[in-house]
Amino acid sequence: MNQSQWIAECNPATCHPDCIGVGIRNRMEEYRREVLNGDGSVPDDDDEIVRRLKENCEWKDRTAGELLRLAKYYGAFVLRYALALAMVLEIEDGDGGF
Repeated sequence: MNQSQWIAECNPATCHPDCIGVGIRNRMEEYRREVLNGDGSVPDDDDEIVRRLKENCEWKDRTAGELLRLAKYYGAFVLRYALALAMVLEIEDGDGGF
């Protein structure tokens, strides 16, 4: 299976690890471009980060705030493991109502 097939067919039950990596890299590139300041620094104000997520990345108000809260509270270390577990347990949307 080639990379584009992994991306097209990516779902929790059959997702190839490379598909996850590509998706994460793409999202990181988007957030660097759309959320960080022009010089690559992190905005000082959380409200500004949420605003940029909503306006530039098409997240809804509640979801943008929750993404930032999760990132700040748990950090990349825990969230990597949570993602791996969610994928293995086939939890796509979770119980958060997003």
